[in-house]
Amino acid sequence: VVTPADFDQIAMMLDASDGKSTQLVNALKSTLKSIPDEEKYSKVLAFVEKAQNPENFYPVVASTATDAAVDYLAAKYKDGSAKALDALANTNNKKAAPLLLEAADAHPAYLRNYIDLVRAGHFNEDRTCDYLCKALEKAQNNDLKNYAIKALGDVLTMRAFTTAGSYLDDPALVRNAAGAVRKIAAKRASSLDYYK
Repeated sequence: VVTPADFDQIAMMLDASDGKSTQLVNALKSTLKSIPDEEKYSKVLAFVEKAQNPENFYPVVASTATDAAVDYLAAKYKDGSAKALDALANTNNKKAAPLLLEAADAHPAYLRNYIDLVRAGHFNEDRTCDYLCKALEKAQNNDLKNYAIKALGDVLTMRAFTTAGSYLDDPALVRNAAGAVRKIAAKRASSLDYYK
């Protein structure tokens, strides 16, 4: 069991490592559990700024889930750090969603992370639907399309209903499309205008 008092020791070990140790990353995250998010970010960033291998700390920076952490990692990604983007893909801050959508052109796997952020991002239903429709437009394979369509089933709007319904003719997508349409219709049958 680690405590906040172990932060410096574990941070030094992580800095000296090859950066591939998830055990050290998880241990460092554990030292921060009892600290408020803004303080976590400040504490980690203070160490990162003097670290020999700052990229080793990007997953820990992302785990603070602050807007400042997203801004910091986005800047590092734009400066060419793929590890910063990997870290952003694992944050639960919705502010990272647009960057992940943009990165999905070159790295399709990030689209799943984008969809997860949108689902958990506490956007209003219309915005959630817009963002999931953007994911569908970018999806380069049926697995990602199915994942986005399934997510649409949780969005109780007419647009989500019709968008999911538009995939009913595709044999590779029909199962999730039907499930999404059925789920939306069951929860919002009285407010769906089928003739719009």
